[in-house]
Amino acid sequence: MQSSVIDEILSVEDDAGKIVDDARAEARKIVSEAHEKAARIVSSSVEAVKARSRSELAEAEALLQKDLADYEEERRRIESGEHKMDPEAKERAVSRVIDRILTVGE
Repeated sequence: MQSSVIDEILSVEDDAGKIVDDARAEARKIVSEAHEKAARIVSSSVEAVKARSRSELAEAEALLQKDLADYEEERRRIESGEHKMDPEAKERAVSRVIDRILTVGE
């Protein structure tokens, strides 16, 4: 009887050891899968941010190119003497200058 109790205890210890080993293996598997999933999430998030940044940078560069082209066009226009003034604004300016000149001596 004593030997059957000892056999039973050893059997229970073996079963407990297997349960612990299985639990550890399952825990490693869960942690590994979680790590892989987190790495995929981080990677896809980084790629999304990079793509958005590239798009915003391309938009900014296009806007800069347009602004530079506008600036160069305005610079060339000013250097060539092509000053286009609104005729009404020009007439008002001339009238004010004439009024000023005529009232200086008064």
